[in-house]
Amino acid sequence: LDDEATAVKIKKDLADGRRAGVKVTPTFLFGVADSKTSRVTIFDKIEGAEDYSHFKAVLDHLIAIAQ
Repeated sequence: LDDEATAVKIKKDLADGRRAGVKVTPTFLFGVADSKTSRVTIFDKIEGAEDYSHFKAVLDHLIAIAQ
């Protein structure tokens, strides 16, 4: 944070995370980006450490939505 440019980037990342609903670390956001606007629609999130089966279920759901 001693470097102003770095501090600005970190503060922006923190603000973006808060707007996306991030409250804990780690938080994994799952979504789809619009190829024309780069806007991301968040469909699900996992907060904290979870096992593989939880991630797989979320990813399988996202794949089904995308098809």
